[in-house]
Amino acid sequence: GDVPNNILKVIDRVETKMVDEIGKVVKAIISWFYKDAVESVDSANLASLDKILDDVSYASNLLLRYNLFLRPSTPSTTTSQTHATLKATYLSLETSLLTSAVNKSIKTSTVIEVQDNVQGPSYCDDVYAVCLKALQRSDDAGVEEEMKTTVKKMYEEGGVVWKAVERNVACFVEEGRQEIKDVDEKAKKSTLDMFASALLDAVDDDIGGAGDVWRYSEEERLTGVLRRVVGVWMCWRGCGGLDLEEEGSAWKKRLEKEIETLVESNVGGEGVDEFESIEKSLPWRILSLTFDRIDFCVKDPETFQKLDSDEIVEKFVVRPVDECRLVQFLTKGHKLGEDEIALMVYRVIARQFAKLFYKSILTTKKVGPWGAMLAQKYLRSVMKALLNDWDCGEMALREEFEKCSEAVFLLGLEKVKDYAMFYKAQGRSVAVLGEDEVRRVLGQREDFDERDL
Repeated sequence: GDVPNNILKVIDRVETKMVDEIGKVVKAIISWFYKDAVESVDSANLASLDKILDDVSYASNLLLRYNLFLRPSTPSTTTSQTHATLKATYLSLETSLLTSAVNKSIKTSTVIEVQDNVQGPSYCDDVYAVCLKALQRSDDAGVEEEMKTTVKKMYEEGGVVWKAVERNVACFVEEGRQEIKDVDEKAKKSTLDMFASALLDAVDDDIGGAGDVWRYSEEERLTGVLRRVVGVWMCWRGCGGLDLEEEGSAWKKRLEKEIETLVESNVGGEGVDEFESIEKSLPWRILSLTFDRIDFCVKDPETFQKLDSDEIVEKFVVRPVDECRLVQFLTKGHKLGEDEIALMVYRVIARQFAKLFYKSILTTKKVGPWGAMLAQKYLRSVMKALLNDWDCGEMALREEFEKCSEAVFLLGLEKVKDYAMFYKAQGRSVAVLGEDEVRRVLGQREDFDERDL
């Protein structure tokens, strides 16, 4: 039957009273926020505001449902306006709390263990948690879309979270710092560590200026860069959990770029600045020189035996990879762990070496059977060095070296026509390499007839 008018009047009065009281709170809080820009907001005040928002969200949802039940067809204009005011009030409070909580999370961020033996900045987890709660609570209050716009601004390129990563928040710790003169003296004494010095210049702009009297130790610098990469990965995953597709795409691109920069700074690559002295060159440069000076155009078994010796292979092929500081960090298994981000880094490292090896095959002088055997030995040696203790990266590494593996196989064929038999057995005309690439690789064999190609 009809609901008595006095029940509806009670609900209207409750709504009006609630909006008036909350309005007073909002004015006080907004004034407070604008005066001191959330820097002085302590945990107790944030917790109190969080409790208020729980109550407002619950009341807003409850009153809306009551009105829909009591006035299913013709809700009163007064009730609609009151509820709209209540939602606007809630949105102002939630936005203030979210802004404050995010800034406080970044300001008080520390290094945490994200997974087993994987370190990253704590604010990446904290910001995700407060944003997720704000979205869930705003859904109950009926303003989820409006709140999602605020959350997007937090994660968008140039937003507060993006800038926190740029500032290396909670990536480097005071315990890792040394005086500049101490670092320089150690660098002079050490000739075995060929690659760590390159990292000092690579990240100087991010964590210190020319006027600094302190520098981070080489190990702590690399540890800090790895924490930064983990932080970007955490933000990318956070965007997925918050359903921020566009922002997530931007973070993924940034993660790929961060990993490429990390690898290039510690492994090397085309276009990467190198030190003049061979002792301080990056491993990519060492291997490049190796393949330039010890090419695969071996003509006789005596030369092959010399270049194939374990001593030569160890010194010029395996050692540059083993002594790469980034490879050393990863093979210890306690910096990135056996997870998604570790696999991404492994892939980029493998890709750098694979590109170098494949290029060396295509740019070397014409090779014969002895040179083909040497190329196979060197490829196995590079891959074995990279696979050392990398249980989680073996499949990724083999995939990245697939073109190289096929190229050295083609170089080892006895006759050109054997190529067709091999691919026929595979059930396809070509495998990894395209037809032009196959022709170019086979063209590197000095004893293959051009007409057969």
